[in-house]
Amino acid sequence: MHGGDIYNNKVDIDFSVSLNPCKRSLSEETLIKEAVSEGMRYFGNYPELSQSSVRRAVAAAEGVPCECIYAGNGASELIMGIIRAEMPHKALLIEPGYSGYQHALGSVGDCEIRRYYLNEKDGFMLTEAVLDAVSDDIDMIFIQDPWNPVGLNADPDLMTKVIRKTYDSNITVLFDVSFRSLSENADKGVKLQDNIYYISSFTKSFALPGIRMGYVMSTETNIKNVISRLPEWNLSSIAQSVMKACAYIYETGDYLKRSVLYIKKEREYLTKELEDLGFKVYGSDTVFILFRTSGRLSENQSEGTAVRHEDLFERLLEKGILIRKCDDFLGLGHDFYRIGIRSHEENEILIGSLKEVIYGA
Repeated sequence: MHGGDIYNNKVDIDFSVSLNPCKRSLSEETLIKEAVSEGMRYFGNYPELSQSSVRRAVAAAEGVPCECIYAGNGASELIMGIIRAEMPHKALLIEPGYSGYQHALGSVGDCEIRRYYLNEKDGFMLTEAVLDAVSDDIDMIFIQDPWNPVGLNADPDLMTKVIRKTYDSNITVLFDVSFRSLSENADKGVKLQDNIYYISSFTKSFALPGIRMGYVMSTETNIKNVISRLPEWNLSSIAQSVMKACAYIYETGDYLKRSVLYIKKEREYLTKELEDLGFKVYGSDTVFILFRTSGRLSENQSEGTAVRHEDLFERLLEKGILIRKCDDFLGLGHDFYRIGIRSHEENEILIGSLKEVIYGA
């Protein structure tokens, strides 16, 4: 299950997806619109097979050689390509976490999946205890920075220890940094070595989910292996053009810096409001918030009119607001929800609707 299902629900505001809510400047928006128009002019031609111009643009923005980067039809396609290139027999998944890794691992058939569970008492923060789970018989491990659905960035010192141990044990690491550019405490460094793949995406950082724009960074040899597992012409002409525009904004402008500040301000507002409503809110460094209702009845409700907090999804959907149920994340339950941070006006509407649901207004 994923967020963003506006096609089977009547949705006015979608909080179930996590996209950059910061408005672009007129020049930035014009650049992206011009890129869409440019891509449409090439509808009658095949896209650039080698992705040369896209790879150069994204590589310049990330500060890596263009041979060490390749774009995909969203991060999901590249995750599948990496797994098909590595063909792991035993993989370690850290839960709760993004379900797409398990989905992709299913494509190799006989891969044994082991799981390490983050502790709610630690706020679902990755701690050094994970090092004990990184055993020598593991072929592959999946790390997120920041973690989805929690939102916390990984500790850089801990990541250094993980990288060292996985390198010594010949374990492949997939670092999913898709939300890194929207996170205030993220380590922006990329370490190009044979056992590490980095997955990132312009889809989320530029709030363009309908244009699939993921990319992978690793050594040149690894990139060649991944390319051989992907379809030819895996990027449309529009995706190629828009990716170059996003890379230029990323490299030369301050849009993402402005975005991080905007997200922090709105995250603090939502956190306070949710806590005032009696919810348990978990720490986040990025563009989404995990919270728990604990299934309690509001103290301000009578038994006759009370709405249980686990019914929030359905009651908010009646108001045209879609949030992310998290009961499909392993290690979470029916009383966990995730919301993406949106504009202040939309965030106020969410809080107002929550008050109506809880207090029966």
